[in-house]
Amino acid sequence: MNGLFNEEDLMAAGEELEPNTSAALLVWENIWARDVAQKMRDAGGVLLDFERVPHEVVQAAREAALVNA
Repeated sequence: MNGLFNEEDLMAAGEELEPNTSAALLVWENIWARDVAQKMRDAGGVLLDFERVPHEVVQAAREAALVNA
């Protein structure tokens, strides 16, 4: 799936973590993700990135998942 997280992205994110820490990587199209990001900040978390995935990328990923299902 082009345009979404791949294993290389996940490994790079993991390499940035300090020992005994964790991270959440969220890919979602809905607007409610803004609220989730704010709740993470309110809980003391640090949001490193907040991006919107273009609709055409989401649609292509969905179609690829349906073909491979």
